[in-house]
Amino acid sequence: MEENTAYSNLPEQNSLIKRDSGWRILKKLCRNKSVIVGAVLIFIIIFIAIFAPVLAPNDPYETNAVLAKKGPDKAYPFGCDEVGRCVLSRMIYGARVTIPYSVLALLIAVVIGLFFGLISGYYSFLDNSIMRLMDVLMAFPGMLLAIAIIATLGQGLINVTIAVGLGTMPAYARLIRGAVLSLKKMPYVEASISAGASDFRIIIRHILPNCVPTIIVYSMLEMAWIIMSISTLSFLGIGVTPPIPEWGALISSGKNFIMSAPHISGFPVIFILVTVTGFNLLGDGLRDVLDPRL
Repeated sequence: MEENTAYSNLPEQNSLIKRDSGWRILKKLCRNKSVIVGAVLIFIIIFIAIFAPVLAPNDPYETNAVLAKKGPDKAYPFGCDEVGRCVLSRMIYGARVTIPYSVLALLIAVVIGLFFGLISGYYSFLDNSIMRLMDVLMAFPGMLLAIAIIATLGQGLINVTIAVGLGTMPAYARLIRGAVLSLKKMPYVEASISAGASDFRIIIRHILPNCVPTIIVYSMLEMAWIIMSISTLSFLGIGVTPPIPEWGALISSGKNFIMSAPHISGFPVIFILVTVTGFNLLGDGLRDVLDPRL
């Protein structure tokens, strides 16, 4: 009777262990300065993007030739651009363009890369062919690969998002494939295989959940590169179409006035710097907490 009682309490004990483990991780996250600073910066940027209509002091599309290249003042805290539009308002609305499309590009990279990484790592007979394809894609610099994809799909913000996502995808595929190869050797996976569990069940129940921390950490670090890539492509003129406000396009519009009106390009650069720094700090902090090797 005592033995049966002990076994009946195992699920409850396991749930308590999981809750305790989750609480310890949360406390470590709260004590990590990189996580706190990065999360605060990202929260501020997301808050600005959500409440842009409330926070923007002026209409981001309203032009006024009299105010062209006007410096910062009380009415226009960050000054006006080359056609008299409020730089601060356009930067605030630009967060509504840059951040959501960067997240979409990240999702494209994660979903496709996760699929190829899982099947490549789990099915040995597919590993060589899939990884050689990933090697070919990774042989090209990410930005060059994105430009090549845009040349095929055409210009536009959606195509830029797809191109950046596909350019980032091979790194995810290789990362997940490496994690799957190590997880396949774990006793609980081998026990599930011996018990006759289906491949789909093993991948979804045992392998995929253990890949989530790796995906989260890498995604925070990769998000910084994606934001930079989308802004760079918009700076080159193959992203958004004017007059849509986007941080890279805002920098491009002011590049010819960098000496006479540095505020046109300078403030969008600062916005990108703060956002990228936030994701890098958050990614570094999450890696320190979630990586068991550290």
